Amino acid sequence: MGEWQTIENAPRDERWMLLWFPEGFWATGQQVAIGFWSTEDKDWFDNEAASRPMTDFGSQPTHWMPLPEPPK
Repeated sequence: MGEWQTIENAPRDERWMLLWFPEGFWATGQQVAIGFWSTEDKDWFDNEAASRPMTDFGSQPTHWMPLPEPPK
């Protein structure tokens, strides 16, 4: 599947990926979410709150990883 990469290297093309939030956003503590960078809004969104950017929740991802291949 790959290794975690710094967010500066993340694709900015609305591709879904795993995002690492060291401070969490729905609760305290570390959190992994499936999300993407919006080319229109210029911000990170996740699959749970796609109507608002993650920075609205005071959270910024620091790392990303490609999603695994789907099962066959």
